Amino acid sequence: MKISERIVEDMKVAMKGGDAKRVAALRTLRAALLQLQKSGAEVSEEDELKAIQKQAKMSKDAVEQFSTAGREDLAEKERSELAVFEDYLPKQMTDQEIEEVVKRIAGEVGASGIDDFKNVMPKAMSELKGRADGGRVQAIVRQVLSGDIGA
Repeated sequence: MKISERIVEDMKVAMKGGDAKRVAALRTLRAALLQLQKSGAEVSEEDELKAIQKQAKMSKDAVEQFSTAGREDLAEKERSELAVFEDYLPKQMTDQEIEEVVKRIAGEVGASGIDDFKNVMPKAMSELKGRADGGRVQAIVRQVLSGDIGA
């Protein structure tokens, strides 16, 4: 079952269960996926995941902004939507798991220092795509290559 089909089914269940917050979050996802389908090209599961990741990132940013502005009511609404979005994303890797992958890649390319960042980072991102935030991967690659984490 495609992600978009699963969202529609989950939305029906949430409607029947009277879970208004979940329904609202699922409608947001469904709208994003419908917009993607209207682009005309064939939509793959990877494209659907990218759209969901984009929505999750927007929610994370909104939580940060609302918290900074002292609007905890709106931040909490965004957090609950984010939790729903994350149900449809692959499980995120821990920093330790990312570090293991980065160390392996650094060994494969023969990285010896921070100057090899341009060789390690693209390979790490292609391997970790969708399973780790790019900012976290970048920070860990920098730490491994600079020797802050034992290589």
